Amino acid sequence: MLTMRIESQPGVAVSTAYVWLTSDEARHLRDVLNSMLEHGARDDWHAHVPSADYQTEVTIAGDTRGT
Repeated sequence: MLTMRIESQPGVAVSTAYVWLTSDEARHLRDVLNSMLEHGARDDWHAHVPSADYQTEVTIAGDTRGT
């Protein structure tokens, strides 16, 4: 069974993350997640959701380990 991974950089785990989003950022994240669901969680799929000022970013990536 796969489990969610939260990393500060590839291979460096973070156990908990708090994410504060504006409505526009939340919509962008929703659209990215919908795209992932439509195309499947392939290992080569990823998307970036930047903050409005481009100072921070959430990267969403597909994970098929063990499937």
